[in-house]
Amino acid sequence: MPSQTAETLLVRREGNDVLFLNELKFRTNTALNLRISLTSNNMPAVKAVLGQQGIVDAGIIAGRRRWRPCVPFRIRRGFWWRA
Repeated sequence: MPSQTAETLLVRREGNDVLFLNELKFRTNTALNLRISLTSNNMPAVKAVLGQQGIVDAGIIAGRRRWRPCVPFRIRRGFWWRA
């Protein structure tokens, strides 16, 4: 089903950060550039790389509670997460 807001985030852990591997829908120049600290533990991407799986609370976005799936998968060496 097409969506104006849904997107897939590919992320991996690098040290104390989460690195976004793909370009985000509403921000430019994010692929392999955007990092967030693991201390931002309310973010679905952080929850994913810290091992939380399944449906996670993404917080309130545009006035509504949102949920995201966190699914780990292996690509060559190491794990990447879809959050």
